[in-house]
Amino acid sequence: MGRFDGVYKLDKAYDVANVTAFMKELGIPDADMKTMMSESNVHTMTTMENKDGSYTVISEHTALPHMNSNVTAKAGEVVKVTKPFPMTLCWTLKSDHESCWNTEMNGKKFVANYCFNNAGFTVTTTIEGMSIRNTSTYWKVSPRVDGFYMMDSDENMLALTQQLMPHMTEAMWEDLKKAGFGMRIKIKGRDIIMDEVFGSHKRTVVYKLDESVDYINKEFGIEDSRLVTQICPGRYKMVTKSKNGKVADFEMCFTESGFSETGTVGGITGKAFYKRMADLDGTWKVCSKVGESCYLDACGVPEPMKGEMMAARDCITMARIGCNKFKTKSSSKFWPSEDMVITDGEQWEVEMPGFGTVTGVNTELGEKFISCMKMGGKTINISGCCSGDFIVEEAEVDGNMASKMKMILVRQ
Repeated sequence: MGRFDGVYKLDKAYDVANVTAFMKELGIPDADMKTMMSESNVHTMTTMENKDGSYTVISEHTALPHMNSNVTAKAGEVVKVTKPFPMTLCWTLKSDHESCWNTEMNGKKFVANYCFNNAGFTVTTTIEGMSIRNTSTYWKVSPRVDGFYMMDSDENMLALTQQLMPHMTEAMWEDLKKAGFGMRIKIKGRDIIMDEVFGSHKRTVVYKLDESVDYINKEFGIEDSRLVTQICPGRYKMVTKSKNGKVADFEMCFTESGFSETGTVGGITGKAFYKRMADLDGTWKVCSKVGESCYLDACGVPEPMKGEMMAARDCITMARIGCNKFKTKSSSKFWPSEDMVITDGEQWEVEMPGFGTVTGVNTELGEKFISCMKMGGKTINISGCCSGDFIVEEAEVDGNMASKMKMILVRQ
């Protein structure tokens, strides 16, 4: 993730005559121009830095979806696109907050200079050989910060951590990452409530924006004072000072997919990415079911087992034991009583009374998850979404719409 990753919305306080003249040179039809500048159309641009060093820029119009575009390029790379118009683009990086897109389209050459700041960015576009010049302002849309996050990747974070915790060894660091290092964040006014998760160890810290907080973590030998401030929507800065006077600087940039963290201490810089994930830890009880009878019929569940399943309000307990792994146990008499360990993307297998071997695979994307199971010759697809203390699940058998069932589970 990059420093300026996020979603930006066009400010419509612009010179209509100037924008109209510019669009005509782009070859945009009159009807599309009118719709594009209407109040019904919201224009957003999403920027993101990819792991290979390339950048993706997504341009979207709510009232003109055929004008949307999606371009990915590395600095200096020439890219050809066909939508919304055939064009050739080349992106160059001028500084850590300035970049330039050179575009050839409709027989003309366009130069767009982007200048980012804490609140958004401005883009000034000129056409080679013409006096037309257009400047637009985009304001950063505040991303959702509340959620559950776990460390997905890091770069040089061990060396940085050792500046603050000299006793931290490479083996200890790898064990910590394997056990799972994450946090649950909730914003309440000027309070940032953070539940830290270090494997099986959990603790809660409350930060008040722009106010010093004393922090003590005896397990890791940390005792310092720290202050958190908000730089702009979705971007926060934390500065810490340890008892021996060592100062550390951390910057967090949030998007819908997670947040990136860049830390500096003692001349050492480290980076980490925390992936937004479903907050599954806890015991969940089924409180509502719709369509279960047809679902169980499609699964081939016989009576009296079907009646017992429908009458039950089972609980399932889940606990993360890593970024992409969790442990689960069900109270259902029809499911194995032993703990199951499930790793995203890897097949699991259990023996289910009356149905024999059941196999499946799970994966997650943000706060949503999906599971595919093979049971008694049937294929069952389950999708779910976690929101606060609720999970909504939808299941169907062999793609049959009539077999759909929905459940709502509540965290106990």
